Amino acid sequence: MSEVSILLFYLTSSHRHLDTIDLHRMRITQKYIDELPYRIIGCAIEVHKQLGPGLLESVYEKYFIGELQLKGLNYVSQRIVPINYKGIQLDADLRFDVLVEDLVVTELKQWNAFYLFMKQ
Repeated sequence: MSEVSILLFYLTSSHRHLDTIDLHRMRITQKYIDELPYRIIGCAIEVHKQLGPGLLESVYEKYFIGELQLKGLNYVSQRIVPINYKGIQLDADLRFDVLVEDLVVTELKQWNAFYLFMKQ
């Protein structure tokens, strides 16, 4: 049996102290920023409820993106993240799974519950 987890990361912590920010010509309030992770997690839960366990991470990601679209959330998926290490631009092929509303990076992780049980 396998499960899918979703990890959420705020793209930047500087948004936490702002009352509003201008994003894509719309006003984003602190309330919107605070509620966004709950909406994203709701999308992930809905996908898992509909599909159940045992599929590949890439399959869950496609349906997760579809659920984000149904909820009217903007997203970008599988973009390369540039890495600058001490002034050197590294080619590490680091990618995020899904960036939602230019604010929250999501990483979907498929894990096998049986493996975790046997490892103990």
